[in-house]
Amino acid sequence: MCLLTIQIKISRKIQFLTNATMSRNDIILGLFYSDINNLIHEKIKNSEKLSQERYDQVKMLPFKFLGPVFLTSGSNSDLSWRIDFIESSLSLLQNQANNTGTLQTFFNINSTFKTEDSVTNLFTLIGSPYTEDIKVIEDKMRDYIHPIIEQGVYVNSKQLGRKFKADRYIREELERGIDLIEYYMGSSRKMYWEEQQVYDSVGIIERKSVDNSKSSRLYTFDLGDELKKKSLPLIPSYYVMTVLPDFYENLVNETLSLFDIMNYYTNIRQIKLSNIDKKVVYFEEYIEDRGNKRSLGVILVKTKKSSIDSKNLLNFRKYLRQYLDNSSTLEETIANINPRISTKGWSTNTDEELNDIHAKLDLDIN
Repeated sequence: MCLLTIQIKISRKIQFLTNATMSRNDIILGLFYSDINNLIHEKIKNSEKLSQERYDQVKMLPFKFLGPVFLTSGSNSDLSWRIDFIESSLSLLQNQANNTGTLQTFFNINSTFKTEDSVTNLFTLIGSPYTEDIKVIEDKMRDYIHPIIEQGVYVNSKQLGRKFKADRYIREELERGIDLIEYYMGSSRKMYWEEQQVYDSVGIIERKSVDNSKSSRLYTFDLGDELKKKSLPLIPSYYVMTVLPDFYENLVNETLSLFDIMNYYTNIRQIKLSNIDKKVVYFEEYIEDRGNKRSLGVILVKTKKSSIDSKNLLNFRKYLRQYLDNSSTLEETIANINPRISTKGWSTNTDEELNDIHAKLDLDIN
């Protein structure tokens, strides 16, 4: 069976699902495709509600989510780290009871297709009133929608040459794709075997917001610890990992404001990055009281050999919650997560402090 036949059959399946999909106005849903020329093609649900200025700003969001400047300049590696997944929980601002919305979670999924000649990305941003089964949506993006676009562009270009209107084809597939994603939304989240995989923690980030004043600290291995040197090739850099939570928290808030949703504040829950066979997960828990917020997150890496300190995500979550619920001290929590991590933290509140982290943790590897 040729690729074009496969594409047509899957497209018909998507079209069938499209006809069965009810129109919903209580979600944010955008699907973006970056082609080999780095041009963005987009489909944004209910985009007619956006002004042209805001629509143009929304179209630029994939560049911001996928390619922050510091991710390249602050990395120890010449290889490209990809942002695969970002999840935030949304909480209502105080005194907003009369202006309640319906959103509960906001997340982004990126599918990357790489060849020797080019890289394409299929990127979605979703704001939902439910705790979605994200893996189902991720599978549909990576196993159906993205391959359809790739195969269709390739086959039609070969067969039709200049007569093939790639922009039109991509736009039609994005429209079908966004309906397919919406069809699978609303399913409750399930436990998958991936969540039982074990990770090692190479750092802990504590963040506080009290009376609109923010502060944060990074905890990791001592400078002379051999594990510090071993951890560096497994992450973009400590500088990058320290900046990511605030960067994406602010970016999600910016995204919500473009859709005129102003009654929430964002809490980063999880960020996933990858680089060929390397995988990094930043996982965070938080607690809020009268407008003040505390959060504690762990920088996790996948290693080929598990150590005595390797744990799955549920165990890390337990230790984070115990600390935030005042059931354990910070020192006890760090010891539970990884006893090799020092309780002497690095302040990360100014550019000077971040540059100091980059110079001493990332560059001074001898």
